[in-house]
Amino acid sequence: MTNWLDLAQIVGGVATAVGVILAVVTAFFALAQLRISNEIAAQDAYAGLLRNMVDFPEFSPPAYEVVRSDPTSYARYKRYVAYVFTVCERVLLSAGRGAYWRETVAYYVCQHVDHVRSVDFRNNHYSHYSLAMRRVLDSIALRGAQ
Repeated sequence: MTNWLDLAQIVGGVATAVGVILAVVTAFFALAQLRISNEIAAQDAYAGLLRNMVDFPEFSPPAYEVVRSDPTSYARYKRYVAYVFTVCERVLLSAGRGAYWRETVAYYVCQHVDHVRSVDFRNNHYSHYSLAMRRVLDSIALRGAQ
């Protein structure tokens, strides 16, 4: 004679196991999709940075002392750098775990090391960036000081 209670427990156990397996597979695919989405966001931000560099070639990389000597150019330069650093921060926050993107961000920040080390930047702009971006800024400022 069939014990329906035992059969129900077996079916319930199998259904639970299948549900757990499906949840793990779904989580794996969701993480893969998130990585792809973050990479696309980083590439999109980077493309905007490159467009901006084409529009303002005089600031990438700048002759810092020349730019700083003219108040109008310096104001434009500071806005340009704010844009560059904001894009770099967006790249870091989107896909910053990859060494390629961290190195790319460091390269573009390094072009503005004199500005990063300036009192004006440190007092007025530095605190606006995320911790991840401030780590890059600090490493570049220290590297530039050596």
